[in-house]
Amino acid sequence: MRVPSPDRFVVEQWRALLPTAYLLTGSDGAARELLARGLARPGPGEDDRSRAVAGLVRAHLRRRVRGEGTVTGTSATPWWSSPADVESARATAAALDRLTPAERTAVVLRRHEGLPADRVTALVPGVDPDAAEAGLGGDLPARLDVLAGQCDTSVLTDGTAALEVAGVRSRRWRRAGLAVAVAAALAVGTVVLPDVLPDPAPAPEPAAGLTTTVRGSLAGDADLLAAALEDTGPPSVDLGRDPAPPEVVYAGDVDGVRAVVLLQQGDGGAAVIVRTGPAGTPVQQLATTTSADSGVPAVIAVGLTADPTGPADTVLVLTTPGDEIEVSPGLDVLPDGTAARTFTPVELDEEGVGVVPVRSDARAARVRVVRDNEVLRTAPPVANGGPLVELNAVDGAETAPPDGPDSRSGDPAVSAVEVDLALDPVTAATGWLPTELAVTVLGAGTYPQAGGTTADAVTLAAVLPGGAVVTTTAWATFGAGSISTGRCGSTGHPPGTDPATLTVAARCSAYAGDGSTFGVTVLVAAPPGVAVQLSPAAGGATVDVGLTRGWGYVIADAEALTGFAADGALGAVSREGADLLSS
Repeated sequence: MRVPSPDRFVVEQWRALLPTAYLLTGSDGAARELLARGLARPGPGEDDRSRAVAGLVRAHLRRRVRGEGTVTGTSATPWWSSPADVESARATAAALDRLTPAERTAVVLRRHEGLPADRVTALVPGVDPDAAEAGLGGDLPARLDVLAGQCDTSVLTDGTAALEVAGVRSRRWRRAGLAVAVAAALAVGTVVLPDVLPDPAPAPEPAAGLTTTVRGSLAGDADLLAAALEDTGPPSVDLGRDPAPPEVVYAGDVDGVRAVVLLQQGDGGAAVIVRTGPAGTPVQQLATTTSADSGVPAVIAVGLTADPTGPADTVLVLTTPGDEIEVSPGLDVLPDGTAARTFTPVELDEEGVGVVPVRSDARAARVRVVRDNEVLRTAPPVANGGPLVELNAVDGAETAPPDGPDSRSGDPAVSAVEVDLALDPVTAATGWLPTELAVTVLGAGTYPQAGGTTADAVTLAAVLPGGAVVTTTAWATFGAGSISTGRCGSTGHPPGTDPATLTVAARCSAYAGDGSTFGVTVLVAAPPGVAVQLSPAAGGATVDVGLTRGWGYVIADAEALTGFAADGALGAVSREGADLLSS
């Protein structure tokens, strides 16, 4: 497939603008579609950023929205979200859903994009941004920031974003050419329009799942198919009014795994229902996972594992015969410390089915479908195993988690659960299991959170099989029968970096248990004896970090601190949602 060079404007704008599109629409799929349409036709503005925002707003306000004019629906809970962030995001999303599209746009522009009121009024005429946000509660910028952090930016790259925008432009040009031809014909009084109109573009093939033909080695097992449709119950995701009954689109035993895939459609979206287990398992005993989609998926990808609690290392792909499929097994950390994905073609059978070995954890994989040199969709696998972290307290009692490896800085003793929490984003983004990584705990300690609670934090470095190093930070609070967790971003380092020499500064945020208070803390883990100063993005006075055995934290003005210096070496404060593993 020939991929055009990424458009500079798209490459420079899409990553920062996708979370804004997510806040406007409420789901990852709708956000990507809106982003492509907004960047395909920028609006007026003084610079590229303002032109991109104007294009996004215009495209959003022209969307055909079902219902009473609100934009509803959220994506499935992403793997990087802490329980506190999920709770906050749901509350904020529900508050936004009660607004009209214009009011929602004004609030997002004012409190997330930070635009002045007059600029918001120019982009959304007739809406008072201050009045629109009345009743939404306090600390709105921080809450919108948490909700925007639920947006999954990993399903796009510079190349795919440029392709999607190019596809929108080409469709607009085809429509414009058709309109010009019709207008010219009418102007000269032409009666027989078919002689003037250009040949219409061929209709696209149906997307995967639209056909009732069942694929797979068990497609002819009538009893199994009937059992798969029994007791499905109401949809576990919102599909709008009067959703159609689910249909089986695949049933087969593959590589020792039984997989049954159903697709259920409604006017509000679609649900992919996946049941997996060891080959030969009766349908009623298969583990079930459901994934929501804003529209009929162009590709369905299923992570195959006989153990539903463990990782999958194979992906089953279903698409329309004739489409091309490409798979990326996970993020790669490049020699300069940045992250990127490499997609390779997948061999499909005549029914549009393929089975692809990936890395040890298929959560990291991304599958994209290409039709006529245009990327139609990029998606992660469904039913691909859960996080390799046990978060449940034992018997409802406060139970001390097992010890992990010793820490270089701060508290020497580290909880194995905290280590797993900090390491899981690396596994879920790259596809490498913890046993395939060389892990060094760089720092650990306890710090105060919003609402008067305390949290235990750990920072670690993981050396990937290719030699690159990824640092991550996570926190956890353990209580009677419960645990709250959060992550604080990641940073990449070139191959050959010695983890023992690294200094890491990470921005950790959390709400109090009752949701009333939001707090930000910057945690620092440095080699003992190294002095560290934090600095704000806008310049100004630096902040000396008081370190104990190389570990410490800063609360005052922590949200503004974005950089650090460690014995003269400069670095950036990591932040979940805008970090290496979220790219």
